[in-house]
Amino acid sequence: MSAAISIEQESSTVGRLIEILEQEQSCLIQADLEQVQTLLEEKSALLQNLNLLSQERYQWLSAAGFPANESGMSDWLKENREHALQTSWLTMQQALLKAKELNRINGMLINKHLTRNQQLLSTLRGQTEIDQFYGPSGQTTSNGRLRGAVIA
Repeated sequence: MSAAISIEQESSTVGRLIEILEQEQSCLIQADLEQVQTLLEEKSALLQNLNLLSQERYQWLSAAGFPANESGMSDWLKENREHALQTSWLTMQQALLKAKELNRINGMLINKHLTRNQQLLSTLRGQTEIDQFYGPSGQTTSNGRLRGAVIA
């Protein structure tokens, strides 16, 4: 596989990953968690494919006598002075940074949903924040009282 084809395939995959992450973010904001699950499956497949593509790139870098990593790719590009490939590589690196940031934000949104769900479950179980204390381990514990329970 040539460098141009490898970078093109990786760029295409990263582009699709960004689309999925943006859709995921929209679904998380709308609390459409069913659609999020579908997107997670596609995101996982894209990440696996991206990993395979980068491993193939590392193999041909190694065969060309360069370190099998991102700095090796930069060294290869400097030595070969292919402007179009350098531009494609930098564009892909920027897209990867965007994907990383989108994923970080989506993780925060998922944590918000998780926290809200945990609070709702606590409320349904009859626990309130007042019922929670810090135990010897530093973790919160409940005193086990159910709200509204009357003991005669």
